[in-house]
Amino acid sequence: MEEIVLKTGKKIGIRQKNGQYHFIESRLTAACSPRMKNEEDMGVNFGDMLIATEISAICSIESIDGEKIRMPMDLKDVFELMNRFTYEEWTLFKTALNSEQKEAIEEAAKNLQASIGSATE
Repeated sequence: MEEIVLKTGKKIGIRQKNGQYHFIESRLTAACSPRMKNEEDMGVNFGDMLIATEISAICSIESIDGEKIRMPMDLKDVFELMNRFTYEEWTLFKTALNSEQKEAIEEAAKNLQASIGSATE
């Protein structure tokens, strides 16, 4: 399990997500977004994208300081999990998580470029 250690000392284990997590994250995102409840206004705005990012980060948490965390299934679970972080810790966690995701995407892109180049030569 991958782990992020915040400057506050909090250790957060990162969950390996599989396909079912897309459904769970989508359901939680829809529950958080008032726009999703209004059928006349189904467009996605910046706020909806921010909510989706927050939910994805929440669902990525597998453990905090070695204690296993179950996958949040409703808004009550989301609020209880987020209550375990200070505002600063949550910001640090999201920054570290986004940085790791960016590095993984960049590495995958490099590998893809090498594969495409070697296949055409």
